[in-house]
Amino acid sequence: MPTLSQLLSLSTIAALGACAGSLAISPATLPDATVGEAYEEQITFTGAPTSITASCEAPGIETAVDDALDLIAFTGTPTEAGEFDVRIDAESIGFLSSSGFGRGFALTVVEP
Repeated sequence: MPTLSQLLSLSTIAALGACAGSLAISPATLPDATVGEAYEEQITFTGAPTSITASCEAPGIETAVDDALDLIAFTGTPTEAGEFDVRIDAESIGFLSSSGFGRGFALTVVEP
């Protein structure tokens, strides 16, 4: 029969394993941007990711990841109209399990 200490250790391990929950972003896509106009949007994560990466191919738009706040900022002034690839990846790692998130979509930049 396990001791109280062993049971508590197993409960702790189970709780740590459960920390790797499913990941989601909000909003699911970015609103359109306009050439020559300042753009500032954020995407936030739910599910406590342990690592986040993001990229945006729109000229003039930068991405910045804030791991402490589980968010990605897209800022800048677009210089070219079109549809540009945006990619967001994240991972949540628990003691016994992990989950991943990957999403690609287009940012539309329109003429003024």
